Amino acid sequence: MSHPKFVWNIDGSSVIRHERAGCGGILRDERMNCVKLFAKSFDEACSSSFTEVYAFLHAMEITQSMIKEGKLPEQLRLEIRTDFESLAMFIRGENHFSNTVERDLAEKGCDILRSLTTNWNVTKVTRSSNFVADLLAGNAHVLGNISHLNLPEIIENEIGLDLYGYERTDEYMEQKKRELRTKLGE
Repeated sequence: MSHPKFVWNIDGSSVIRHERAGCGGILRDERMNCVKLFAKSFDEACSSSFTEVYAFLHAMEITQSMIKEGKLPEQLRLEIRTDFESLAMFIRGENHFSNTVERDLAEKGCDILRSLTTNWNVTKVTRSSNFVADLLAGNAHVLGNISHLNLPEIIENEIGLDLYGYERTDEYMEQKKRELRTKLGE
């Protein structure tokens, strides 16, 4: 019997000159229905790599909590999708972070992942196919620390496009980000 599959798309974002950073993620079931999402903002500027690694750790902590609460099955297959190559390689054991904070966070995330399931994989994806996580991470400072499904319509529409592997141009993504910031009153 095959265990149900769940997919995390995760992303981090950092804009040093504006001193804002955040991370985000969306968990989907094997039918690609949204099960959980999060956006987390940071109070101070931090590196993009830190936000990417933190997104992974936070996604693993959420998965662990959902299993303990009975919201996810104890036996599952898990795929992590990230547009950060160094993180994907680290999770697969092919790379190490020289920054000790990032390495420690990534190791903690890997420990949680391996305690949850032996049936996992990590995929490096393009930025455009990770767009919902990108929207959540890049707008975490406006969205606040959310972990529910009360989303602006713009993000809801993009979730649908992600399901079909819709590749977006950089111009399209920037336009949608501007629309979201306008809608959120930034």
